[in-house]
Amino acid sequence: MNKHKILLLTFFLAITTFFGKAQNLITNGDFVANATGWNTTGTISYLTHNTTGNVMVLNNADAAGTYYVYQWVPATPGAVYSLNGVAATHAVTGTASIKMQFYAANQTTLLGTSSTNNITVSFNTSSWTAFPTLTYTAPANTAYIKVLGTSVNRALKWDNLVLTTPCSANITGLIFNDMVGSNDMTLTNGATYYLSSLPSSFNIEAVYTGNLESMRYTLSGGASSTIIENTDPYNFPGTGTAWSYGTGTYTLLAEAFSADNAGGTLCASQTFNFTIGTCNNLTSGGTIGNNETLCGTSVDPSLIVNLTSPSGGSSSPIEYLWLISLDGGTTNTVISGATNSTYDPGVITQTTW
Repeated sequence: MNKHKILLLTFFLAITTFFGKAQNLITNGDFVANATGWNTTGTISYLTHNTTGNVMVLNNADAAGTYYVYQWVPATPGAVYSLNGVAATHAVTGTASIKMQFYAANQTTLLGTSSTNNITVSFNTSSWTAFPTLTYTAPANTAYIKVLGTSVNRALKWDNLVLTTPCSANITGLIFNDMVGSNDMTLTNGATYYLSSLPSSFNIEAVYTGNLESMRYTLSGGASSTIIENTDPYNFPGTGTAWSYGTGTYTLLAEAFSADNAGGTLCASQTFNFTIGTCNNLTSGGTIGNNETLCGTSVDPSLIVNLTSPSGGSSSPIEYLWLISLDGGTTNTVISGATNSTYDPGVITQTTW
């Protein structure tokens, strides 16, 4: 029977997880801070609703003319945006409406406009009517959404405005991605790795479920780097780029977003703390003993012990791997659970190595 003694590097992986829900992209959508974050061309006032508290009112006097209240929200091309809220008006002739407009970075070039919700429900201090959800995909070159309320001779009263992008991603882990073969390796919490056991050329890849449009990685510790990947697979330090940071202790933050370039909603994140090191392999595995000759159809050999300890290279930690053969060593099978420096074979019924 042969014994192999292998020196390994412990790879420590601690995971902190965030499972996001769609966050509100609008600042002060409940108007608790009155007009903070908002711009207007008309007269703004506030009143208290029995169920939602502070309410913003544009043109409460139903004055003749066209007036606007709006907020600029950073946006990402290709992302789907949805606007929800409650609104009401007065029972007078005129128009009160809500819509989204999509602009280029100069906030002048209009690229697209959602449908318009015309508000006709009269204001009631005891109840609200939610306006139909507005949904629109940001056109190419979009940099901002203008969330726009309009009053034409008629008051607009609105509250609880929420602008979101879909968010369903969940980061379930990371892998060492083999860039030249198919021997990907899962990063397992508390597992043991060393550079010589990893693929010869690798990067780190997120494993996820759900939908996302981009992944941002932030590396700190032994080296510092931040990269954003907009296409699947989402690799660090980038698709087609191998890990080049060497050994050390690192923290890698992976964040999934609902739009390109880490835009839209933060859907999920995980923080991985790990160490990668080199292994100074042992040059001698040592020896074990002792051979025994036993007679009978069922016998129990003595404990197999360490006669000469391994030497050369580094000596801690050592992982022991025991093999069993029934054909003189031509075919060897790993003995599951046998990881100590000694081994008790138990009862055997044939010649065994």
